[in-house]
Amino acid sequence: MACSIDTDFPTHGLLPKKETGAINFLTKYPDFNGDGVTIAILDTGVDPAAKGLQETPNGETKVIDLYDASGSGDVDTSTVVEAKDGEITGLSGRKLKIPGDWNNPSGKYHIGIKSAYSLCPRPLKSRLKDERKKQLWTRPHNQLVSQAMKDKSESEKNKPAKPSETEKLAKSEVDAKVELLSSLADKYEDCGPVYDCVVFHDGNTWRACVDTSETGDLISCQLMASYHEEHQFTRFSNLDMLNFSVNIYQDGNILEICTNSGSHGTHVACISAAYHPDNPQRNGVAPGAKIVAIKISDIRTGGNEETSSAIVRAMLRVIQLKCDVVNVSFGETAKWNNDGRVAELVSQAVNNHGILFLSSAGNSGPALTTVGAPGCTISAGIGVGAYVSPDMMVAEYSMREKVPHNTYTWSSRGPANDGALGVTISAPGGAITSVPDWNLCGQEMMNGTSMSSPNATGCMALVLSGLKKRGIPYSTASAKRALINTAKNVESADIFSLGHGLFQVDKMFEHMSEHHSLPEDFVTFNVSVNGGRGIYLREPSDMLVGKLQTYTVVITPTFVTNNLEDAEELKQKKEKIAFQVSLALTCGDTWVSIPTHLEIMNTSRQFSVKLDVESLQPGAHFTEILAYDVNCIEKGPLFRVPITVVRPESESCVDHQHSWKASLNSGEMRRHFVTVPSGATCATVRIMTTKSSEPNAILCMHSVLLTPKGIFQDYEHETFALFSTGVEELCSFPVKENLTLEVCLAKYWSNLGHTDVEYSIQFHGVTVSGSPVVIHAGSSVTQLDVSSLLRRQKIAPSVSFNQLVQTVRPSKATIEPLSTTRDTTPDGTNLFSCIMEYTFKMVKSGDVNPDFSLLSDILYENPLESQFWMLFDEHKQHLLSGDAYTQRYGYKCKLNAGEYTIRLHLRYTDTKLLEKLKKSPMLLRHSLSSAPLSLSVYSEQKEAILGGKSAGVISIPLKGIKSIFFTSIPDEKLKQFPVTVTAGCYLRGSLTLIKDNAAASIPAEYVLSDTCTLSGDSSKDKSANEDKDKMTEYKEAQLRLSSQWISKFKIAEALELYKKLVGDNGYTSLAPHLAILNSLAKEIESGLEKVKAGAEAAPTTADAAPTGDQLQGYIHEFFKITNSIIHCDDNVNKAELLTFMGVKNDDSDNSAARKSEMNKRKKDLVETYSVHLATMSLLIYTPNSLDLADLVSLPILQKDFKELLKFTDASDKSISKTYIKYLRANGCVAMAISQINKSLDGSKSKEIENLLVQLYGELGWTHVESHLKDWILLKFPPSYTLF
Repeated sequence: MACSIDTDFPTHGLLPKKETGAINFLTKYPDFNGDGVTIAILDTGVDPAAKGLQETPNGETKVIDLYDASGSGDVDTSTVVEAKDGEITGLSGRKLKIPGDWNNPSGKYHIGIKSAYSLCPRPLKSRLKDERKKQLWTRPHNQLVSQAMKDKSESEKNKPAKPSETEKLAKSEVDAKVELLSSLADKYEDCGPVYDCVVFHDGNTWRACVDTSETGDLISCQLMASYHEEHQFTRFSNLDMLNFSVNIYQDGNILEICTNSGSHGTHVACISAAYHPDNPQRNGVAPGAKIVAIKISDIRTGGNEETSSAIVRAMLRVIQLKCDVVNVSFGETAKWNNDGRVAELVSQAVNNHGILFLSSAGNSGPALTTVGAPGCTISAGIGVGAYVSPDMMVAEYSMREKVPHNTYTWSSRGPANDGALGVTISAPGGAITSVPDWNLCGQEMMNGTSMSSPNATGCMALVLSGLKKRGIPYSTASAKRALINTAKNVESADIFSLGHGLFQVDKMFEHMSEHHSLPEDFVTFNVSVNGGRGIYLREPSDMLVGKLQTYTVVITPTFVTNNLEDAEELKQKKEKIAFQVSLALTCGDTWVSIPTHLEIMNTSRQFSVKLDVESLQPGAHFTEILAYDVNCIEKGPLFRVPITVVRPESESCVDHQHSWKASLNSGEMRRHFVTVPSGATCATVRIMTTKSSEPNAILCMHSVLLTPKGIFQDYEHETFALFSTGVEELCSFPVKENLTLEVCLAKYWSNLGHTDVEYSIQFHGVTVSGSPVVIHAGSSVTQLDVSSLLRRQKIAPSVSFNQLVQTVRPSKATIEPLSTTRDTTPDGTNLFSCIMEYTFKMVKSGDVNPDFSLLSDILYENPLESQFWMLFDEHKQHLLSGDAYTQRYGYKCKLNAGEYTIRLHLRYTDTKLLEKLKKSPMLLRHSLSSAPLSLSVYSEQKEAILGGKSAGVISIPLKGIKSIFFTSIPDEKLKQFPVTVTAGCYLRGSLTLIKDNAAASIPAEYVLSDTCTLSGDSSKDKSANEDKDKMTEYKEAQLRLSSQWISKFKIAEALELYKKLVGDNGYTSLAPHLAILNSLAKEIESGLEKVKAGAEAAPTTADAAPTGDQLQGYIHEFFKITNSIIHCDDNVNKAELLTFMGVKNDDSDNSAARKSEMNKRKKDLVETYSVHLATMSLLIYTPNSLDLADLVSLPILQKDFKELLKFTDASDKSISKTYIKYLRANGCVAMAISQINKSLDGSKSKEIENLLVQLYGELGWTHVESHLKDWILLKFPPSYTLF
């Protein structure tokens, strides 16, 4: 049978414009396409090479400015050098050839260095690592592995019956190569390209070049000015396809390399304003608008989170550039609204500079009060919800069937926690449009309020374009009011998700064209009810039983200034005096009683509202008080007072359980509000689908409970799952007593068919006498009283701790002004930074999660402008960064033993506040490496004291109380900590009372004290020095002190002192011998370095390295001394020492003194061997023409090393450096490398890293050599990473 094929693809649904009236508007007014409007996109950054972002319809540049406000692209270029022979040396050590066509009148170049991976989005970094590994590592490495395995096989075949020491070492070297290659493959981690950066002034402007060749070939690299000057950009390489531009600050001392940290920002920009001349159906909403792209997400924290300092910098730039509209498709939750530094700047931009601010509402629905900051928590902003239309369902989601218009299930819902509606309006929340080139995919489908907000922003740009071209005056206040009053209601969507309706471009433009030049055009009416922006009754304490509730509403007119000149300011003052509007107040619900009229002028006015909430049925109820101008009601309400009342269901239920049934179609949901009973600490929800027209139903159970000054995530639980008919799903989560809990069950918007479902909630819990539970180590026994207020409850108490919290204070704090070019407020006020340094030491490896707890749980409401921190090792290598929401985003990393520094950056306009904060502590949260620590729990105090029977299952009667007892953690269990425990340290964990119910757990803390160390029996622990007389002790101390002075003299004087000390003391102590040997060894090494470098012999100065005969003389003197010790039993009785080492038990009276003396002799002898062998090895493997055959040879070296092993073994860390040199002398380079890696436990200095580079070069493993060279540049940077 033939079938019809629909070739008419619904392209209009890919980037929706029909639903908002944008298509009709552009058809009617093709010139009002956004031309003349500048949109600021505050996001992950924008790729100017993405399709649709090259030009506007009139041929002008589309993306007119690119900035990285996060600071992650900053390069310290404060080092200044001058060219020599047409070259400069970059910070990488590479020679950079200056192109002949560069014009640099000063001859001075600012240089810096930057890791490519510090500029790459996370997905790109992952792809590059895979591709670079294949190209640069896998192929040459596999060839070496193949050859090594072949050599090993040959070695096994040709193994001699009685191998010599040299042959043994050769065999071990072959094995070592195989093991080393395997280890390198396992531990391989690509550090990415490392680029030299060059900045200079060409006489007209600053220019920069990034050496993307990595070879110093600057001719092949693009020279660029700051982006806004010439709109230049280029890509790092064809491998990454990542485009970048630059900006230059502080007279060339800071270079900003601007990339994007993800696809998100480019997608957002294309929704708002992409222009495709060859395919106009794929245009953005406002193709004529220009884009200012500002990156606010920081790659250092992962690239998906914004930082407060970046948002502040971005808003300052937006104001400076006089943008028309701002889109922010980022957001978090806020504890309080309309407050904080970001809110202050957004309000300034909107009210003082005429910039409209649109932002995503959030993707945290479907429960109520899940809207986010900044769009829904700042009055000046416009919060945008996400709507989906049938056309979108077909084009974007390829659904089999269309379902009614709706908002997405996950779109955040209002009201805000202060009573405002939250969501202002909605717009289409999905699109398929362009993304950055590095994705290797021209377009992607994304959905979210992140997509609805730029759609609305594009719609706003169309309206503003028309108003500007027609010369119609407007303000941010009049535009927002017209937007709300003309938005289209969608019957199938609720007001909490939809807001006032769906954006309607044509309706809004017509409204503003008809109603303008009115007294209230430049007036915004601020609504305040008890400090909130509306009335929101939700909790039992909000409802007055048997009474009408009265509220006072305060309306404050505020004139927006919009960059007024002096003459305009005078005009507005007159308008303020003349301002007067007569208002009619209306409300469509009978349970609200209000006055009928209000006369408003340029001062605050108030009126009272009475609510009859007891007449309402259980559920959520919303209404508004609308204020109309009596002289022109057609223009819509001048302001609205939102009122939300949540009525919980009756508390009369069986066993604290509520049960429901529902029949749900696509996108439908049921909300239930219940009061959490006293004594409840957790709830269990059971869900079962009983009938479904589809095989599986996609349901979302979302519960939210609000606490005062908290955020909805504090007590939020969401289950998103595929439900099979007849199968019960169960979930448990913590709750808080006597508050209202919402249980929202929704069928996912795109899940077709009909579903019948039964579901219930039951409350459980026991309460303890303190929460969180705090136990002090000093309290040997701690008692807690446990009660059950819901039912008879069985408990099985247990407490465990999985985290150590360490408190550190700053060791240094510096307050200084910030750069005037990037960090100046609109009124010219400079910002100040406070950089605080926290140092700490890890005694063993472990995870650490830094937390600046003063500010870490706030972002948009933060009164300061930054809380960004970076973690560095002792070499200044950047390891980790973090900002707000440290716990939520899990900013942590594993650290090896060593010393570390955290640098915290605070920003503010007032230095007095920074002075107060500069001693604030930082918390370091360490995960316990082994199993969690637990406390013993007892049901009787006596059992706790005696360490008797632990508590088992305890039954608590209804409203009864039982006591449980804890004992402290034994000291032997406290040895697993990665840091030394000091005052302020405590353990974090949980107390579980109801078995197998983690949701009922209670936070617990254990405050640590110092561990106890008991002294031993003094009668059995005699001092080793008791048997010595004071004169002997004096002479030994005098000899040690005199020996220490040998190293402080020049070599000739040192030899004289040595001979005098030996003449007086002989070999009674090896201290002077070791001192002169170490001094001679340094002279010999210095001389060999000079010989190796090919330096000509020159007269030796006091500080010059020895050469020629002098070096030969030092070598002879050196071995004369070592041989007198290790080869002469008359001077050092090695046999006696070996005999002592063979004795396991010594019961003699002077055993302690003898043991101490013999151990010291052994240590000195081993050190003598060590310096002897190290120097001999150095002479063997360092090229030289010295005649040393009688003193230095491989057989002698091997023989003496074998002697050393009688007194110690090769694994002794005190001889590890000697053993490495010994292996090199024997040609065992792979073994030497393995020994370096083994003995240094991952902690390497720059000197050691360079040695490894040299050794790999000697092996001919060039890919490893190159790999390590790049890592050295990152592990040992010249300075700390800039903020």
